[in-house]
Amino acid sequence: PEPPEVIDDEEEQVVEAILDSRKAGRGVQYLVQWQNYDQSHDEWKPFKDLQHCLELIAEFHATFPDKPVAKGAPTDPSLFIEDDET
Repeated sequence: PEPPEVIDDEEEQVVEAILDSRKAGRGVQYLVQWQNYDQSHDEWKPFKDLQHCLELIAEFHATFPDKPVAKGAPTDPSLFIEDDET
């Protein structure tokens, strides 16, 4: 696999897709598929750790509306469509 990106002097893996969500304690976790890694590296991450991939979370919830939603998580991918008309 490619080396992780470095963001703010810390290594950061790139999220390729959100595969599932589940309730965990008082919150919600998301099953993350990492770019350039196979499914054996997929892992559950809390919503607070996924603020850099909100568009992927919104796309997941649009596709699977009955899955648990984290408080504050976006559910409408159209919020991320850029309007080129000004």
